[in-house]
Amino acid sequence: MGGDVVTPEVFKSESSLGAVNWVYVITRLRAKPGVNQLTVWRCEDYTAMFPQICDPLLGSCDVAVTPLPDAASCGMSCMAVARTLEAAAQGTLAPAAVRQAWPVDPGNPPYNAFTPGEADLSQEF
Repeated sequence: MGGDVVTPEVFKSESSLGAVNWVYVITRLRAKPGVNQLTVWRCEDYTAMFPQICDPLLGSCDVAVTPLPDAASCGMSCMAVARTLEAAAQGTLAPAAVRQAWPVDPGNPPYNAFTPGEADLSQEF
């Protein structure tokens, strides 16, 4: 969206699924003064986890908070990614316009650069 377009193959070669050492990341976060606890959840679990996420954050302040009805950012559709890659190659990049022209909807699924096998490997990591 910021105008720096790389192909999915380049992205995947530069961002391998095993490249992030999550134990190291969590260890660094836990070492920060004042951090007593970390809770990690998958984006896909946000709606189901919402009460468990908000209750400890809000405490007993008696504020009613409801989750957003859908993801605030649902990514780009397969068609939008294809059009963005084409436009980048032609020097006519306008990712926001492309995203708006081909939104994620029932007839236009969200783009996922990773295969089911890669997703399984990511879950394992």
